[in-house]
Amino acid sequence: MQSTFESGHAVNISNFDKLIGILTDWGTNYAPPSDRLKLPHLNLVLGNAEDAVEDVEQCLATSINAINDRRQAFLPLNKTVTRVLYVAQIIPLNASVVKAIKELVRKIHGGRAVPKRLFMSAPDFSLQPVDPSIQTAAHSLQPVDPSLQAAYHLRHPDAVLPTDLPHPAFPVHRYISVSQRSFNQQIDHTSKIVSILKAEPAYLPAETDLTIATLEAMLAAMRSSNHAAILAEIPLFTARAIRNRILYARYSGLVDIALDVKKYVRGAFGFDSIEYAQVRRIKFHRYK
Repeated sequence: MQSTFESGHAVNISNFDKLIGILTDWGTNYAPPSDRLKLPHLNLVLGNAEDAVEDVEQCLATSINAINDRRQAFLPLNKTVTRVLYVAQIIPLNASVVKAIKELVRKIHGGRAVPKRLFMSAPDFSLQPVDPSIQTAAHSLQPVDPSLQAAYHLRHPDAVLPTDLPHPAFPVHRYISVSQRSFNQQIDHTSKIVSILKAEPAYLPAETDLTIATLEAMLAAMRSSNHAAILAEIPLFTARAIRNRILYARYSGLVDIALDVKKYVRGAFGFDSIEYAQVRRIKFHRYK
């Protein structure tokens, strides 16, 4: 489904086309003094805008396909590395090796080495004078409602919730993210797991999808799909920049030209004229 943001550009172009149709129907009655408002230039701008939007749509489709391919390549990763870990524990491999694999699997899953903990602090009052009563309230701690604590643990069973909190009138400092689940990081973690297993002669699973060769093939697919998705973003970025310049550049862009056409029509024919009534409700918006 096309986003509202992307479809807004198409609406501007459609309205510009409608505006040109109305002006063309007026014939010689439409005679602006500026070349940029004359019909030949308006049609040139319209053609350039249509081409620019089409280029964006093509590049966007390519990018979406590349992103979907990458998603499919990474899809089996979590379950596969988890199974590898269990097999490594059963073989068994050296305890230090299993520990290293377990740590990498945890990072791939986005887990934490230690339980999540809420860190909260009161504001710094050293920068400006404040009411002493407010300062005292800010530094005072209040007990946590047991019902809230229980409800929180239902959603975050591994979190460690403090038994007291700063004064509710002041902001709470929340968690610092430790996630290592970017595509590049997951590739790196997987590569390390494969390297560890290749150095272990005892790792000879009977399951074909857990063999070194299969893991290396999965890793290669992850790398190639991620590379393709990154490369697909480059022409999309360029196409959007060109489209935005054609549609929204000051003075020379489609929207500014359209708005100036409407100003000219109002000035040439008058606010209460039939001509201005035809164009005044044709809307143009700036999107970037």
